Amino acid sequence: MKENYRELSIIAENLANLYEDGISMDLSFELLSELHFSKNYKNSLKEIKVKILKGYSLAEVFGEYSNLYPVLFVGIISIGENSGELNKCLRSISKYYYEIDKVKRNIKAELGYPLIIFISLMLLSISAFFIIIPNIYETFSSISSKVPKIIKACYDASDWICNNPIISFVALLSWSIVIYLLGKSLGNRVKSHWSSIFLKIKYIRDYYEYMFILLLTVILSSGIQLTKGIELCIDSVNIKIIRNALCDINEEILKGSELNRAIKDISFLSKYTYSMIYLGERSGNLTDVLNKTQERLENSITEKMKRVVTFISPLFIGLMSLLILLFIVSFIMPLIDMVYSGYM
Repeated sequence: MKENYRELSIIAENLANLYEDGISMDLSFELLSELHFSKNYKNSLKEIKVKILKGYSLAEVFGEYSNLYPVLFVGIISIGENSGELNKCLRSISKYYYEIDKVKRNIKAELGYPLIIFISLMLLSISAFFIIIPNIYETFSSISSKVPKIIKACYDASDWICNNPIISFVALLSWSIVIYLLGKSLGNRVKSHWSSIFLKIKYIRDYYEYMFILLLTVILSSGIQLTKGIELCIDSVNIKIIRNALCDINEEILKGSELNRAIKDISFLSKYTYSMIYLGERSGNLTDVLNKTQERLENSITEKMKRVVTFISPLFIGLMSLLILLFIVSFIMPLIDMVYSGYM
């Protein structure tokens, strides 16, 4: 099972609250397991409580469920336990997964309407191909009228698919596999160029920038050493371009460079973000500056996504209208012409 960012955020936030209130860890996990979680997370919390009673540390027991609790989650908790800043670390990791979950939910919500339109378009096309067009063909055939070529061709294809469902399914599956393999092969050939291609797309570049700043915010808010936090992020981030950027930054910081110098050559960072980090370091208020920058980037992504949806929705509606128009011209108009020609 893939990790659930929303549930990770809730677990970390509630653990921080209970820890702050002086509740013992075993009782904290008992209380957590009573909350509404998915089955896997609920079971893991119950099992973790038992292991806590046996003397295991939080990081050790969370680490045994790597499919549910990512490396970053476990690593920051481990640092929090060793440094005595567990509460601060739990709150920072809670914020991290909360923000990621919120952005992803916003993106899904914004894309919901275009997706509905697309599904409607596909269902309309399937209905026309397997129901409406065969009925139109039967109407022409019943009066011995000459059937237009496009109607006959579509009817023959629809009839063949209906009479040979197994062959049709195997053919569709085979072509899907062939297209997938060709796409994968092509993807491997241009894999080294994907990063530069993606960076030319502003929306993707903005998302990379947001994720990067969010990671830095979590590291600094948790109070852990910057280089150690970056190492944890490198092990847990699955976006190659961000992972490579973190590796380069870590090397520069270990050489003695300041953060603003280490990030200077990162291609997906805007001049505004770079300037904010530079000013934050100079003023000694970098954590607050990063928090504000992260909020600004999040709002920017949300607004840009709304503009994309504003463009996509009319595009799908226009495509649907065009298909309906083509259907009327190709299939309905010949039927109307037949009526006015005295066939019916």
